[in-house]
Amino acid sequence: MIMFHVPNAYVTNFLIDSRAIMEYFVDKYAKDDSLCPNDPKKRAKMHQMLYFDGSTLFKRFLDYFVCKYDTLSCLQFLKITQIRPGLIRSISIFQGPVMSKQMAPSPEALEKIEEALGFFDSFLDGRSWAAGDDITIADYTLAVTVSNLEAVGVDISKYPKVDIWYTKAKAAIPGFEEINSNGVQMFKEIMNSSSKN
Repeated sequence: MIMFHVPNAYVTNFLIDSRAIMEYFVDKYAKDDSLCPNDPKKRAKMHQMLYFDGSTLFKRFLDYFVCKYDTLSCLQFLKITQIRPGLIRSISIFQGPVMSKQMAPSPEALEKIEEALGFFDSFLDGRSWAAGDDITIADYTLAVTVSNLEAVGVDISKYPKVDIWYTKAKAAIPGFEEINSNGVQMFKEIMNSSSKN
């Protein structure tokens, strides 16, 4: 089934959502359950934050900044020059009204992002990490979303608990800056190039 997500992982042959792929890989290959707890209560808290990211925070980011392009245009636009057969079967990259039409960002959509960050800030009250006392894959995916928001100019410092958590997450996630920086930089370049058109 193709749902136009990146990644569309043929490594698993059956998963397309990055959050599901992360959970599958951790369950299958991790030496312990620290990133995906086996305890039902801890796992439910982790899932709550994964769902919050996918259905609220990241969704509002997409609603604010993006609209869908066709696959070929995306590949050309992003200058993807090498795709191994079977690795990427479909791709959906987004460019929204802010980028494609040089429109002013929608104040209402920005308010929705800020509301979601406020929710996240509240969730972090009394917690070291997104789902409790230990880092989980929910922190990994939320850190990527927050980095995207930061990359396009959302002021994370307005949310003190999120700001502290984000700084800590970047340091705790192995290779976060190295792995994430290319995507963030690419997104900044897309934003910058569209604003010049």
